[in-house]
Amino acid sequence: MSNNVNAFDPCHWMETYGLVYKTLIDGGLDAIMGGHIMMPEYMRTVKPGITDDEMLPATLCPEIMTGLLRDELGFNGLAITDASHMIGMSAMSKRCDAVPGAFIAGCDMFLFSDQPEEDHAFVKAALEDGRLTEDRLSDALHHILGLKAKLHLNDEAVRIPDLALKDKWVGCAEHKEFTRIAAEKSVTLVKDTIGMIPVNPAEKKRVYLVYVQSTPTSKGYKGDPVKQVVIEELERAGFEVHLCPNFHDLEVERGVNPGNMALMMSHGTRAEFTAENDLALIVINVKGYAQENHVRLRWSCNHSCELPWYNLEIPTAAISLNYTNHMIDVPNVKTFINAYAPDRACIRAAIEKLTGKSPFLGVAEDTVFCGRWDTRV
Repeated sequence: MSNNVNAFDPCHWMETYGLVYKTLIDGGLDAIMGGHIMMPEYMRTVKPGITDDEMLPATLCPEIMTGLLRDELGFNGLAITDASHMIGMSAMSKRCDAVPGAFIAGCDMFLFSDQPEEDHAFVKAALEDGRLTEDRLSDALHHILGLKAKLHLNDEAVRIPDLALKDKWVGCAEHKEFTRIAAEKSVTLVKDTIGMIPVNPAEKKRVYLVYVQSTPTSKGYKGDPVKQVVIEELERAGFEVHLCPNFHDLEVERGVNPGNMALMMSHGTRAEFTAENDLALIVINVKGYAQENHVRLRWSCNHSCELPWYNLEIPTAAISLNYTNHMIDVPNVKTFINAYAPDRACIRAAIEKLTGKSPFLGVAEDTVFCGRWDTRV
């Protein structure tokens, strides 16, 4: 399956993705963003004889946006396209056809326009030549106005709220409690084949922290703030943190320096290392976006001292703060935890469970082992 194709057959789709959509729709879902995702097996069922080059992303496909979403799943809310500049749409159709095509397919709102006057002209032309009907535009308008009315967006006080409302509700105690509960229930122990958990900070106090982050994408990089949260939470739990160097941070602290690479490739003697550290903790905060949405673990440089050469020298555990499949890149680490999100609640919950202060309640699916034998060892 590629990034913009869902290859499930209709039955499998309805049992998985469709079940999620149907549950949300039956629960009163107000709006849905259609993705630029093609569903070839579904289309071959509902439109026999369709050729491969006739396949369209959902946002341009009436059989999906209207036939499946509205007629079969019963959605009557607001449908919006995904970003219109994305290749999933723009590479599949000329702009003059894609803009009105999204409305024709069943979308009510069009997301992002670099040239609004030109896009407006495309819609007008389609209306004038009959491709886009007034009934379809009226239907789209009613969906938009209906949601605005439900959200009281015509109310001046709601459209331009007092900033005090933001301070009262954004990040309020109730929301923070929801976050804590979600973290408490979701953090998962994937494996602990050496019985390392629970770790008592009073007995194994000195932790060698290896923080592995996404590669910075800007020269304005000044450090990853999540790393500081991890350090604070480890210290809160009673650990003494010995931080492994990171090439990106060395470039910030020392500037561009040939010595940075040499420093990253050095780790001293095993005797010195084991005398100074009681355990090692690899915290992985690596993620991607769009065509790089499935990113492998990225060490900050080649032959880095971050790599788990210490895995059998001292007890070592890894915590993923994002994807559930990072174990494929550190299969030799015997203890692995999935914490799912790089926020303080999930980090704190993972550390509390690592130290035995609360039980692991999350359940790992077999897919976390990535179909490999070595990840299970």
